[in-house]
Amino acid sequence: PVSGPEWSWLRIVNDFPHCENLKAEVWRLASYQFVHNGLVHICFNMCMQLLFGIPLNMVHGSLRFGFIYEVGVVFGALTFITVDGGFNTVVGCSGGVYCIFGMHLAEICVNWS
Repeated sequence: PVSGPEWSWLRIVNDFPHCENLKAEVWRLASYQFVHNGLVHICFNMCMQLLFGIPLNMVHGSLRFGFIYEVGVVFGALTFITVDGGFNTVVGCSGGVYCIFGMHLAEICVNWS
């Protein structure tokens, strides 16, 4: 079961370009990160954010890290809509966590000696 208020779920009930009732609710592209599918899901995301996010935050600063993280969340939602068609529900901040992984990999590649 999905937890959290239903208005914050990213649920598209039809094809995205033809969905006139939810298409204008653009806040759904970022608000789904606050809803998680149970305690294990939120704990795993928190552990990954702490493990990989703190070193990046120390290097790049809170403002840059937070901005890139939120861009990852929004692009995670857009990728979900593009790949899945928006017929299911997406919850959690996994788009942001994958963005942190990508930032970490880029940091390793750039600073490889």
